[in-house]
Amino acid sequence: MEKAFSVKGSSIRTKLIFAQQRWGDEAGRELTSYMSEQGVSRILDSLWYSFDLYDGLLRHMAKTFLEGDLSALAQVGEFSADESLNSIYKAYDSGDFYDTLEKLALLHARFYSEGEMDVRVDRKARRATIRLFDAPYYSEADLHVAKGFYLRLAHRAGLGQMTCDWEIRGDEAIFEFQEEKPRLLTDAASEVAVWF
Repeated sequence: MEKAFSVKGSSIRTKLIFAQQRWGDEAGRELTSYMSEQGVSRILDSLWYSFDLYDGLLRHMAKTFLEGDLSALAQVGEFSADESLNSIYKAYDSGDFYDTLEKLALLHARFYSEGEMDVRVDRKARRATIRLFDAPYYSEADLHVAKGFYLRLAHRAGLGQMTCDWEIRGDEAIFEFQEEKPRLLTDAASEVAVWF
């Protein structure tokens, strides 16, 4: 029997914690009820759960609490980044955005049962590309969460002016990151380019 596409319970649990902290106990009960309707009574961090369950939970969160706006799920990803990188995966957060992205490729298989992650960094051009491939499919909801996660990494590294665009290309998902170009600041003595 072929193993179904799955995510680790810890990925689901952080979303439930976010909802309860952000929207209160009623949100926690709403999402617990949703999970029960899907046949899941509790989430254990170390177990694997169906990717469809995870995707359904994200979409239910967006529909119920975010006016149906899947892009607003980025805030869930921001929270997940802090939860993950302030605890068990702290060693992977070097404080350097590009270095941390490269390390995350090693962690990908710990959260998704299928699929690979390739990271390409061009420090000189101040940009990076993440290519996700070999998963059965990609979910718009999950990719919005991932975008929030990655942008939170940039913010934690002091890169407030990072852009991130993603798209699904065939059977791959591609994220493109770019630090914004420096703005020219002028004082009486000289002109200096400063990264913001």
